[in-house]
Amino acid sequence: MSQNANPDHEVSADPVKHEPIKKAEWETLPFELQVMIIESLEHQDFRNAWFTCRLVSRRFKEATEQAFKTRIFTKIEFAVPVSGFDAIKSVGHPLQYFANLKTYVLWIPFSNISPDNTQAIFKHKKPDKSGVVFATPQGGIPVRCLRIRVGGKFLHMDALDRFWMEKTLDRSANRVETEIDKQPCLLHSVLRFGLPKIYTGHERRTGSRVTMPWRLMMTCLMIQERQFAEELKRLASQDLEATRWHMDPQVEQGMRIALRSEAVRFERYATCVTTVIKNMKRKNNKEKGYYYGWGGYLQDEPFCIWFKEWLCIILSNSRYARLSNC
Repeated sequence: MSQNANPDHEVSADPVKHEPIKKAEWETLPFELQVMIIESLEHQDFRNAWFTCRLVSRRFKEATEQAFKTRIFTKIEFAVPVSGFDAIKSVGHPLQYFANLKTYVLWIPFSNISPDNTQAIFKHKKPDKSGVVFATPQGGIPVRCLRIRVGGKFLHMDALDRFWMEKTLDRSANRVETEIDKQPCLLHSVLRFGLPKIYTGHERRTGSRVTMPWRLMMTCLMIQERQFAEELKRLASQDLEATRWHMDPQVEQGMRIALRSEAVRFERYATCVTTVIKNMKRKNNKEKGYYYGWGGYLQDEPFCIWFKEWLCIILSNSRYARLSNC
């Protein structure tokens, strides 16, 4: 026996001191932490998680689906493109506005998941028309002051909203098929994505209500986003900044400064995305529709996730990539 050993000393029963430390395993993590980990993935990895993480285990599937509910549904809308007019103008308002239009988008925001966790529910209550504004380059104009030109006559816009919604959400067997870019779609991450006819819509005096199987909806959305991202990557990798190491070293410095300009980058980005939209429309033809939705952009974060993804692509093979925050 060791000289320092004391036979009368009681061995501590504290399991923290005497049991081997267990390795942290996914199944032992709190559910909330699992959701946070999946939700924190970069957009490129996050959309793939819908097709991979949900196959690992039941617990993994539940955490992944909850992460998508938290991260996606708060930023998604059911969009209803309408047509049948050719112009819009303001009447009786200080901000005068006139524009030639062929489509106008009515939107229904996400509301909640059904109690049985199967349906996504989008609701749009009829608000006070005096509080609704139409965004224009000159500023917001109340809808009550707007007129739509239909058949050579200008009619009140708010009087036509319900008619358009009823016509678009009609699910009868006699419904006339419309062009792909005029069918209801999902608005997410500043883009509009085509939808299979999995939705059921109703227009009532109190407002609009649309329901659809949310898992099938999410699968359709993520498939299209992945296809969009692949085409974006292909075109972005051909960008001048992405291939600038092939240029004459004597002009490298000046070109690098120009290409790193935020304004120049945004122009190249917008051109790239526009080309992606055209390519995807051509590839998908009538099966799926891709629509370029300019839903506004923040000056400090242009087009959010897609701009950041494009920026990472053009800098990925560059020796200046370390200067980027992507």
